[in-house]
Amino acid sequence: MPILQPIGRAFLGFLEVAGRLTVFAGTGVSHCVRPPIYPRLILRQMVEIGYY
Repeated sequence: MPILQPIGRAFLGFLEVAGRLTVFAGTGVSHCVRPPIYPRLILRQMVEIGYY
């Protein structure tokens, strides 16, 4: 089956690139939809509300 090896290798390479592109696009879309989180500000507000 040495004839099919280059075809399979190219197809797996294509799937790898398509997967990376999908993860990149998904990350970009998720960052557009959800607001930024600032942990230090949240902690400071929790201290302000609970301590003072």
